[in-house]
Amino acid sequence: MRFDQIEGRWLKQRWPKLRDQDLEAAMGRRDVTVWLIAQAYGLSAELVADQLDEWVAEHEPADFDPPGGPRRHPRRPPWSTVFDDRAADH
Repeated sequence: MRFDQIEGRWLKQRWPKLRDQDLEAAMGRRDVTVWLIAQAYGLSAELVADQLDEWVAEHEPADFDPPGGPRRHPRRPPWSTVFDDRAADH
């Protein structure tokens, strides 16, 4: 999995000392996230970078899906199936 696919809530599962507002400010930037983890845990940035890379490499996006499956896309309105070609073929 790529780092830019990781959401802050997943990082908080691994590093619970991270604050929501810090993760929002990092906006998916790996270097800022490394710095935040290093500050929160009193670790060197190099050690955190290695740990973060290992953690990201071990996980697939499906590992982070909530129970019951992935979330619906927030921009897709519930009535969008009306415009789906398959729905029109009854």
